[in-house]
Amino acid sequence: MEQVNIYNFADIARHLENCGIAVQSFRGLANYNVAQHRHDILEMLFIKQGQANQRLEQSETILSRGCLTIINYGQSHNLYIGSEQADLINIYVDFSKANFNGIDENLKTKLREILPLHPAFGHKLNKVIQLQVEQSDEFIHILEAIESEQNLRREGYETIIKAYFSIALSIISRSAQKFGTLNPDIQDSSYYRMEKLFQFIDENLDKPLDLGLLAGHIGLSRHYLCREFKRATSKTLMRYITQRRIEKAMFELRSTDKKIIDIALDAGFNDYSNFTRCFRQTAGSSPRLYRKKFRPA
Repeated sequence: MEQVNIYNFADIARHLENCGIAVQSFRGLANYNVAQHRHDILEMLFIKQGQANQRLEQSETILSRGCLTIINYGQSHNLYIGSEQADLINIYVDFSKANFNGIDENLKTKLREILPLHPAFGHKLNKVIQLQVEQSDEFIHILEAIESEQNLRREGYETIIKAYFSIALSIISRSAQKFGTLNPDIQDSSYYRMEKLFQFIDENLDKPLDLGLLAGHIGLSRHYLCREFKRATSKTLMRYITQRRIEKAMFELRSTDKKIIDIALDAGFNDYSNFTRCFRQTAGSSPRLYRKKFRPA
């Protein structure tokens, strides 16, 4: 089967520059083999109708109607479709520009697990996430509305796209909570062994999280936990916790009017200067300037 390029990256780049979000629909695709590629942004692939086969570094998965694949920054992947037609919708997100608001607090927690706001927050276990979307017809309607707004660019379209995007993220998060998620590129039990720990960390970011507490929660020795965590994620446990705290603060700075000191405390930083230093190292700006970028006065 011949490899082809079905993407119009010039249009994608233009829409990403305007809103940080781009949506492209593909209808009636058959006998397509998209070459291996990667992006420096986040990509989501939704199967509207039919089936497609997706190849990752270590796996091949059949994607069916209602399946959403989240492909995080820099992950190599390709796609091929056989003789039976398929309809796809691609969503591209540049979180350095895209914003959202009005997402329920419980849904934000799940969203942080599957959609890293920054490339630094990626690791082995979240580089590719698959889930089944609840309310797939409603989800399709929202994505098509975003695509229409971005193409027509009528007055106020950026505000409307942001509102639709927030609804789409809420549906994704709710679906992940209800049906769970899968990393098709994980061939061993690492993902499932660490899932319990990830959840415990996210639920307790505002509290002290020492190695003994975490090892006891998951039923491993401290030494074995550190070794297993590094093997599974390519990060140290303490670095991962710091990044989760920074990402929680980023979500709050983007979507709430809370005082920055309160955001730091809620994320588990008792020392404000340490929070500012860690935040600047990741985001490249202070918390105040980061908020101003996404919530201008």
